[in-house]
Amino acid sequence: MTREEKRQSKSSVRFSNFSLLLLLLSSAFLIYNIFILGPIEPLVRYIVIGIIVLLNFLRLRRKKSLLNKKKKLKGFSAFNIFFSLCFILIGIFIYNVYDTISAFTSNVDYYSSSLVVKKDSKLQKLKDLNNNKIGIISDESSYEGYILPNEVIDKNDLESNNKIVTYDDYNLLIDALYKGEVDGMFVSSNYVSMFSNNGYENIGEDTKIIYSYKKTVKRKFSNKQAIDKPITILLMGIDSNVEGINNGSSNSDTLILVTFNPDTLTATMLSIPRDSYVPVTCMNNNPTKITHAGWQGESCVQNTIENFLDIDIDYYVKINFKGVVSLVDALGGIDVEVPQDLCTDSSNRTGEVCIKKGNQHLNGEQALVLARNRKQLDRGDIDRGLNQQIVIKGMLNSVSKNITNVRMLKKLLDSLSKNMDTNFTTNQILSFYNIGKDIMRKSNKSATDSLNIIQLYLQGKGASIYDSSTGLDLYYYILYKQSVDIVRNAMKVNLGLQKPTMIKTTSWSIDENYVHTPLGQELDEFTTLYYKGGSVERNNSSDNNNKSDVVDDEKEDEEDQEESSQDEEEDDKSSQD
Repeated sequence: MTREEKRQSKSSVRFSNFSLLLLLLSSAFLIYNIFILGPIEPLVRYIVIGIIVLLNFLRLRRKKSLLNKKKKLKGFSAFNIFFSLCFILIGIFIYNVYDTISAFTSNVDYYSSSLVVKKDSKLQKLKDLNNNKIGIISDESSYEGYILPNEVIDKNDLESNNKIVTYDDYNLLIDALYKGEVDGMFVSSNYVSMFSNNGYENIGEDTKIIYSYKKTVKRKFSNKQAIDKPITILLMGIDSNVEGINNGSSNSDTLILVTFNPDTLTATMLSIPRDSYVPVTCMNNNPTKITHAGWQGESCVQNTIENFLDIDIDYYVKINFKGVVSLVDALGGIDVEVPQDLCTDSSNRTGEVCIKKGNQHLNGEQALVLARNRKQLDRGDIDRGLNQQIVIKGMLNSVSKNITNVRMLKKLLDSLSKNMDTNFTTNQILSFYNIGKDIMRKSNKSATDSLNIIQLYLQGKGASIYDSSTGLDLYYYILYKQSVDIVRNAMKVNLGLQKPTMIKTTSWSIDENYVHTPLGQELDEFTTLYYKGGSVERNNSSDNNNKSDVVDDEKEDEEDQEESSQDEEEDDKSSQD
């Protein structure tokens, strides 16, 4: 053998060793990424991992048998390189998908609290505070109203030469600033968008920020590893003209409570009107609009709903309305039944977008019209909640039809990662794969046909109630107790917490078209208000959004006593005659 042949032989051996090492490393990379898929197809994954390990074992044995067969080393190396590249590409794809899904949730929450003063105040920075009054929220669980402000106060020793005043809610705190009872207040840095639509339209022009403090807080996750039991999910929608999700306080513009039973593939879907008048737990259980619970973060919203519906909420999902546009477009549009002609601003607030009544294929901007419009609807936010359920069903249908379209799913995941935040763990999100597979196995129909989705409805009475902090008569939606009871029972039945009540009688007419009525919407002629407790007559011909005064029980009792005493006086007179 010549020197050149020896050199080529050594080179072939070195390259074959390199290709074998590359195969081993790429195999380890792929096996790692297969492992992180968690609950997805465990048996299939273990079989694939076994095949990869077996392939590597056979390649090692093959290498030993070719040590004296230099000519076959090139084919050996080419085989190794080919499979190495395949393993690397597959591993990168799995990693990217996993990384995108991991972006749905964060290990930390971001909070920001600001010290706000009136526009004409001489205070320009934190150091200017001396013999001033500073207002904060009394709720010790509020990060942006209490915890962060107290950290700023302690770090800067503000309490030594200033007076700290606590208030039970933000309305009282803001009112105190406007009246001059405090010189500054600690509120969420997002305070302008939070309060400008709730009696303080000019708060952005009337105030200024002189100091802001941000902090990240480690998020607590559920101990559940996979979704294999009935669960409750709270969907929170944020109306914004920019993409992305901000943690911390905000208005809860859309609240949809979903219960899902993976054994029966049954889901209940309840839209909670943003003006619902309920006790807010983080405001000393004082009743106000449920949207105000968002002022003190997701936990306040969750605790408030758990309190008045007596349902534990396992998870939440926060979605930006702006993200609906990109989500629907990523799905290639949705097919839905539009209940009426609607027009509203585009997602960028730059023009008007309109949709027509009837079966329609909607793109992202058009779907946002259906999900966001409430001014043209007869029952305002009530009908908007039902329309949002229509959009969700349309999206589920589109996903089920394109479940095998890898490119579409990647676009969908990318869009979700930018516009969604949740306390689901990555493994819990991945476990929904098994649920989707179960749906596809049990039926060839669309997702909403395969799933038994039960619409729930909170019926109530529009009311104008005086708010002492703002000095205004504000609109509220007072829920009927019977309606609350109906939806609560339906959710508990779906969660397996109580047994269903069998309906033994029914009536129908072949001459009348069937009209679907969500549970909780049709009540008896007389109903009871959920929070106020008084009996009120429901006029079926009136609009639930019509403003009306709500009479307290105590006031009703006083009137009843007056009428009773008048009757007694008349009886005494008649007996004397």
